[in-house]
Amino acid sequence: MERAYELIGPDWFNPPGESQFNVIAKTGEPVSEARLKLMLRTPLTETFQLALHHEQRELRVYELVVFRKSPALHAATGRDEPKVRWMDDHVDSFRGSSMAQFTVHLGPPHTSWPVVDRTGLAGSFDFQLDLARYILDAETGKPIKDARGAVDEESALIRGLREQLGLALKPARAPIDILVVDHVLKAPTGN
Repeated sequence: MERAYELIGPDWFNPPGESQFNVIAKTGEPVSEARLKLMLRTPLTETFQLALHHEQRELRVYELVVFRKSPALHAATGRDEPKVRWMDDHVDSFRGSSMAQFTVHLGPPHTSWPVVDRTGLAGSFDFQLDLARYILDAETGKPIKDARGAVDEESALIRGLREQLGLALKPARAPIDILVVDHVLKAPTGN
């Protein structure tokens, strides 16, 4: 099962922060995503003196629920690793995605709260989500902005999920795993 974490750190650390870094690393052989995450701990700890701990907190969330009796999802045809393909013009294609994996994709920064799976749908699915008609103004062709002046992806997701997939985002509260940054350097040491 996929696990999403919220991240809490110093104000400068939170997006859209003033500091952003790309971490480039090589492995000697192909490794799983889980193994790669473990391998990144050492360079992050050494370079940024990163120290963090896990907590669980009750937070506002969106619950992903079934809106229509028969959601527009198709059972996955292959047994490959799940894939998300970001296509042109705000179209995302999902292959072999469980609902738990899909909720990770739906959460921040695309929505203001984490998303938890409450669909009750088991298995993996192939589907596509086209948000262009909800993101782009029909008259101007320009992105619709939210109150902060950013592209309004959250409203687009809420409408697109209902209309295209028969799913809905319902506001709720739930316990969420939190990664709390206890210490991190604003500028890396060495390389």
